[in-house]
Amino acid sequence: MGQKSNINSLRLLTQPNLSNNRIKLNLLEITIVKYLRFLFLIKGIQISKTYIGFTNNKIYIYLKIFYGTQRIVRYKKYKTMKSNPVFFGIQKILKAILKLSKNNILEIKVINVNKKIDTQLIRQTYIMYKKHLNNLFDKKFYMCIDITKITVLFLSNKIETKIFLEHLGKVFSGIHKKNHLRYFKLIETQFEFLIINSIEEFKILGLKLQVSGKLLGKAIASKQLITRGSIPTQTLNKNISFEKTHIYTVYGVFGFKFWTYRNNI
Repeated sequence: MGQKSNINSLRLLTQPNLSNNRIKLNLLEITIVKYLRFLFLIKGIQISKTYIGFTNNKIYIYLKIFYGTQRIVRYKKYKTMKSNPVFFGIQKILKAILKLSKNNILEIKVINVNKKIDTQLIRQTYIMYKKHLNNLFDKKFYMCIDITKITVLFLSNKIETKIFLEHLGKVFSGIHKKNHLRYFKLIETQFEFLIINSIEEFKILGLKLQVSGKLLGKAIASKQLITRGSIPTQTLNKNISFEKTHIYTVYGVFGFKFWTYRNNI
């Protein structure tokens, strides 16, 4: 038999306070933001960055979105687009969140980052990808345009590292196994371009990409590591972002890991 507890010394359980801003932010991140990402992705639109905040009795959400080239062509082709009934389901979620968080005003602002692309830098970046149109971007010219825009936006830190890695994976998933080495040569050139042309405010000091899987169609899996600049092992006081994803191809599944080291902002 164990010793009995003293009733006077026991602490009373307290209910969580939903008015706490941190709890509200986590709640919005789990519900609204993820649901918005899903709905925008159905329409071929990617959310690059999200900002959530509170002011008095108001919740504001700022979304930065990126349109793919193929999606813009569709909008120009069809002048009238039918509304998707899935979008109307978000109204119920927004009302539930406002009721739970005891707020009356919700402001959602959408910013299109495509309009903030430097045209002069686009021309310099396109020359780098133009050399691989016949092998890496065969019959997929829109993908070449998208990766060019994404590279320029990543250079100025206007999109997340995750979206940049996803577009690198899209290019890899559409190429033949014989072109894997050409793809890695392009990544090396791309990393050098990013480090040299990065501005001082968002200076890129190091980039590293690791691809693991059955490269070149071999039966045994292997790894390919591409590094440019320096990636410190100690990350407490360093501005290092890490992302990983799986790329599904006709030759199997490949793992992508990506590190970005920028100067402290």
